[in-house]
Order: sequence, then structure tokens, then C-alpha cells
Amino acid sequence: MLFIVVALFGMLAYAFMNSSRTSTGWFEDERAKAAQTASADCQLALSSAARRLELRGCGAAISDAPDGSNLIAGAPTDGSCSTYHANGGGIKPCAGIRGDCTGSPAPGTLCGDGSIYAGLSPNGSVPMYTTPTDAGSFPWNNGNTSGYVVTIGDNTTGEANTNFLASTDSDTSVGATQPHQAAQYCYDLIKSGKDDWYLPARNELNVMYTNRVAIGAFDTSASGIYWSSSENNNQRARLQDFSTGALSFTPKENSHKVRCTRKD
Repeated sequence: MLFIVVALFGMLAYAFMNSSRTSTGWFEDERAKAAQTASADCQLALSSAARRLELRGCGAAISDAPDGSNLIAGAPTDGSCSTYHANGGGIKPCAGIRGDCTGSPAPGTLCGDGSIYAGLSPNGSVPMYTTPTDAGSFPWNNGNTSGYVVTIGDNTTGEANTNFLASTDSDTSVGATQPHQAAQYCYDLIKSGKDDWYLPARNELNVMYTNRVAIGAFDTSASGIYWSSSENNNQRARLQDFSTGALSFTPKENSHKVRCTRKD
């Protein structure tokens, strides 16, 4: 009899512990889902506000400062180009539900400064971030199509590519001005309080494609073609189709979408 009582007690204790663990696991799962939903809602609100400001003509003057201020040179002083100002995007800061982007956050985490964690850059395996929305569409290089020269073709170092392209705006050997518009946009961008944005290299762009669903706001239709800062040859630069994942190249004078990135 004593053996049966002990056995029953052990079974009940095991069932209780297992049930407790299951309940705790369920609670943690539900809490994670709620946090993910809240973060997605926050990101959607931020993306929508940014799009409204872009349509208003704010462009690179958009500020994501939570207090509604805008210290970007040339920005309107009435807050009309500020994401969180009543005269601008008009949304409430949601820093309380934003993820912690220190350490190893999940791709797609909305950081406290309004940027999105995109994953680890192939250039040094360091955290890489992107903007909540696309910059628009630009030519890679709209200079003299008969006089293009190879500038840089690295597939990993987007920051170095962009810095070089932004400082190389003419080809004196052919006497043609060659503005690198896609790279220049990212080089000039001031957003989320940062000024070190760049056009991602091909391999960095592929990381963003891999995490495209988590990051959000990419164009995954047939027109969702994104420039990288990597070249193929003097006439063509590399890009990626976000509807299929295909990596390819196309003439530099064509206009395609741009999503800027930065690294820690």
C-alpha cells in the first residue's frame, strides 16, 4: 500500500510540474506573440507616417526624433517633416514596445531610433540596420552611357562602395559627369539620428532579401527590383529581384528601388 501511495504521489507531482511548465511555456509564447504584434503595428504606423511625409515632399528632411524635433539642415521649422510632430506624421512614439537592438535581436526588430534591424552584414558579421521604407527609385549612374568606367565592384563592402561612389562624380578621361544617384542618396541621408547610411553591396542586399518579411515594407511585386552598390562591369551594376530573389545586373542608367543601410 505504501508503495502505491508513493507511486501515486510521484505521478501527481510529475503531472503538476509538467502542467506548470506547459502553462509557463504557453504564457511566454503568448507574450512573445503580443510583443511581435505590437512591434509590427508600431512599424506599420512608422512606415505609413514616413510615406505621408515623403509624398509631402520632405525627402531626406524627415526626422524620427521621438520628441518631434527636427535638426536636419534645411528642414521646416514647423515640424511638418517630423514623424512624431502633430504638424508632420502625427503618430505617437512607441518606444515602449520597440525591441532592444543591442546584442543579437531578431531580424525585423524595430529599434528605439526608428530603424529596423536587418541582420548581420557579411562585411565583418556586424549588426546591419535599414530604414522602415524605401527611398524611392533612382538610376545607379545617369552619366554618359558611352563613357562609363568601372569604379568599384566589391560584393560585400557596401559602405566602402558608397563612400567611393559619392566621392567620384566625374570621369575626366571621357569628360563626362557621372553622378552615382542611388549611392549618393544613401550617402547624404540623415535618418534616425544617423548620417552613416549607405547603399548595400550585393551580398548585404541578399541578407535583406532573406529577412524581407520580418523587415517589412519591401516591394515584392514584379517591380520590386533593388539596386546594390556593386558593379558588374562598366555598363551594368548588380541588383536583386525581391519577388523572386534572383541576383542579376542591368544598365546603370535604369531606375530601380533603393533601401539604405548602416552598420554599428
